[in-house]
Parts: sequence; structure tokens; C-alpha cells
Amino acid sequence: MRDRNPSVLFVHSSNELYGADNVLFNLLDRRARERWDVYVLLPNDVPYAGLLSKKLVACGIPYEELKLAVLRRRYYSLAGFPRYSAFFVYSVAAIIRRIRRFNFDVIHSNTLAVVPGAVAARLTKKPHVWHCHEIVSSPRVLGRILSKLAVNLSEVVVAVSDAVRRNILEDEPQASNVKVIYNGIDVCLFHQPELRPRIRSELGFTKDDVVVGLLGRISRFKGQIYLVDAASCLRKCSSLRFLIVGDPFVGQESVYDDLVARINRYRLSDRVVLSKFRNDAPALYAGMDISVSASIGPEAFGLVILESMAAGKPVVATDHGGSREMVVDGETGFLVPVDDASVMADRLRLLAESPDLRQRMGDAGRRRAEELFTRERMVREFWALMEEVVARR
Repeated sequence: MRDRNPSVLFVHSSNELYGADNVLFNLLDRRARERWDVYVLLPNDVPYAGLLSKKLVACGIPYEELKLAVLRRRYYSLAGFPRYSAFFVYSVAAIIRRIRRFNFDVIHSNTLAVVPGAVAARLTKKPHVWHCHEIVSSPRVLGRILSKLAVNLSEVVVAVSDAVRRNILEDEPQASNVKVIYNGIDVCLFHQPELRPRIRSELGFTKDDVVVGLLGRISRFKGQIYLVDAASCLRKCSSLRFLIVGDPFVGQESVYDDLVARINRYRLSDRVVLSKFRNDAPALYAGMDISVSASIGPEAFGLVILESMAAGKPVVATDHGGSREMVVDGETGFLVPVDDASVMADRLRLLAESPDLRQRMGDAGRRRAEELFTRERMVREFWALMEEVVARR
């Protein structure tokens, strides 16, 4: 018989409030913490604003910031690999010390970018659960290595979509420990239409503007430039305005500069509003009429799409990865090819010209989010899985 709650060490790859950060925070549900002891390790290898750690403190969730070896693009070179290797050894040793000190029952690695937690779990003979939030398509060799590590160093690999599961099985076809648990959100939180007048006024939109929004980190991958290319095809739609919200990752500010340069080159500065990261996503969705997910690579299971559906907004998303499992083409929004901005422009024009279509698709998306993608469902499935892992050991 146990005389204490089972304990979990969560090893996470960032300290922000983007997709995987919010998923982790939602998993640390109050009811789960009544039955489990949890501890979170966050990286401090870059100057984060500490948004996730502030929320952990507010909820009384114990955490520690550590110089974790997180896979970042600066290590994807002959010069970067030796630096990462030395950093990796340090990180594994630091995690092992904490595992031995607190005698955790399970180690959980949140995103494929934090490999040290899996290795530390193996060396201390603790069960490991790897939560995979990404499809690593470039460099492909790295994707193969990470799939192999995830399958072979974990009791269970949690894939956030069937697209992620299939990507792992392409490299590890014999794997039997990969389980899909869809991300979930608090659907009610994102449906706040009463915030619409205030946020539109704040951002400079009129009541007659049709606002197309894209929320997410500024990066090549997230496709903000692709959306601007589509906007350049829509100059004749005088009612259309565009909202792009997010920050570039530290060291990648040039992507933001390129985005601004393209907006200026297309002479769209009067049509496109750029905003740094904001922590009021429900208000931003309320201010939009159409939401876009323009990623040029396959998204695993982007929370922006779920949040937009919960807010009752039609979604135009690029047609690959987990987007296909969220957006029902022609019913809750549109799926568009990633290599043709004119197709995205056509779908945006169609929605801009039809308030009834926007309403119908938005309502259908909200119903789909309520039926399939709630936070309660995700939390229930995740902790049931963790209980199985502990019971097997």
C-alpha cells in the first residue's frame, strides 16, 4: 500500500505561454494535483519572460528553472553539436540528482526538444512518458533520431494527433507504445463575444472591417509571410484588415524584420496590424472575423485552431499535419495548399463577402470543439494513462 501520492517530474522546453506551454499548464489540473505530487523543470538557457512560471507560482505548483539542454536550431551545425553535447551531459546529471533527491515515480518530457529527461529516466530506471507536440520534418535525420529515442526510451509516447503518431511510425513501424491524446482547451474561456467592441477599438478596427487574424510565434514555420502574400492578392477587398500577433524567438528577430519589409513592399501597412505577444487571446479572437493557421510545415495539433473554433470563428488552415484532424474542409473552415497564396486569398475573399457563411462555419467549429477537444477530456485521458504507467511498475 502507498502512504503517499505518486509523483511526477515534468521536464519542459520553454517558459512562455504558447502551445505546448499551455497544454502543460492545463494538464496540471487542480483535481489531478490532489492525487499526484508534481514538480516542473523549466529551461533558463535563453532570456524568457517567465510567463509560464508566473502561472505556476500563482497556482502553487512547485517548479525550478535549470540550464536545460533544449534542442534549438543554433545547435544544428558542426560547430553547435559539441556545445550541445557538453550541455546535454550537464543537464542529464542535474536531472538525475533531482530524481534521486525526490524519488519521482514517473518522468514526463514535454516536447521532443527535451531529450535529457528521457535519458535521465533510463539511467535511474524510472518509467518515462514522452509527450510529442511536433512533427520534425527538417532536418529529416533529426526527426528519425528523435522518433527512435522517443519509442525506445519511453513506456508510452503521447502523440497529440494521429499525424504525429503516423510520423513516428514511419520511422519506427514496429512501435506499439504510441498513443494519441488530442490537445484540449477550456472551450468556454475562448467564447467571449462581449469583448469585441473594446478590442477592435483598441486595435484600430471599425465595426465594418472584416478582420483576419493569425496568432503565434513569428517564424518562417508559422507562415506569417505566407498570409501577407495572400493579403497582397486582396487589395480590392476594401473591408479586409489583417491582425498578426506574436514575438520572434530570441536570436531570430530577422524574421520579424523580413515580415515588416514585405508588408511595406506590398504597401499593406494600412491594412495589416502587427502586435507583440499578448496574453488576452479570448479578446483577440472576439475581435476577429476569420482565423488563419498558415504554417508552411506540418503542424502537430495547433492550439490556435482549437481556440478559434471555440471562439466561433471559421478557420483557414494549410492542408497538412494535425490541421486535417481539426478543420472539416467546407464545414468549419477551409484547408488550403501551402504553396499557393492565391488559393488562401480566394477562401478569405469568399468568407469576407459572406457573413452568413462565416456564422455557419463558426457555429459548426464551436460545436466540434465542444464535442471533441475539451480540456476535461484531455486531462482525464492523460492522467488515466499516467495511472496505468505507475500501476505497471
